[in-house]
Amino acid sequence: MSKRKGVKKGAIELSMTTVIVIILGVVLLTLGLTFVRGIFLKIDDLTRAAFANADKDLQTLENIDNELTLTRSSTVIKQGKSDGIGIAIKNLGSKPARFQVKTSLEANTRKKPKFICDIQETGTSQSKEISLDSGERRDFHLLIIDDEKSDIGTYVCGVNLYKDGKEALSDSVRVIIE
Repeated sequence: MSKRKGVKKGAIELSMTTVIVIILGVVLLTLGLTFVRGIFLKIDDLTRAAFANADKDLQTLENIDNELTLTRSSTVIKQGKSDGIGIAIKNLGSKPARFQVKTSLEANTRKKPKFICDIQETGTSQSKEISLDSGERRDFHLLIIDDEKSDIGTYVCGVNLYKDGKEALSDSVRVIIE
């Protein structure tokens, strides 16, 4: 009889351990999901403000006399923040052409793995190739994010326009982090 009580006691202890492990697992999972949700909300806030800045700048552009036009050639952002710059592409030729925008980082800027300079529409350093008729215009957003509080200083984000597969024009944005 005493042997049987020990078995039951062991079964109860095993059952309690299982319940405790499940409770701890649920608590840790909840904390982890809350943390990840907070990160995504922060990124969403950063990009939303950057897009609003770029859209505001793009609305001020009326007469474009260059196939590649940036709304600003420089920006000042605080460490760990973001900004958006508008890119206007216009086909000034007499026939339809295919265009693509690509970004690049200066050597000093490439050393900062969390410094992002991407085309918003694709989330990468290059846009999709688009076809524009003569006189047609398309706008893009250049998203600049200092995701890791880079050192205070000046960084450069290059913007290159490819027309029918060949590099046609280039410009750059000077980013001052303070």
